[in-house]
Amino acid sequence: MSNQVEYDYDYNGDSLFIYCIDSYDYEVSIELDNDVILDFDLMGKPVAFEFLNASKIFNLDKNYFKKFNKNQYSSKHH
Repeated sequence: MSNQVEYDYDYNGDSLFIYCIDSYDYEVSIELDNDVILDFDLMGKPVAFEFLNASKIFNLDKNYFKKFNKNQYSSKHH
């Protein structure tokens, strides 16, 4: 796994979706808290987060999240 994620923000729905760009087979979603959902693959690894009502959760203006559309982030695995 490359440790790269992609961010996508739906302005109208105010949802922020952060997910692995590597191919994976989706298994299940778990609601961690109101408006926070974590997705797992068939191997039980977390592969995506979804934040519904993201502007409320992060206490930021919706316009702030516009820059997250289709951006990628890579992290170094230690």
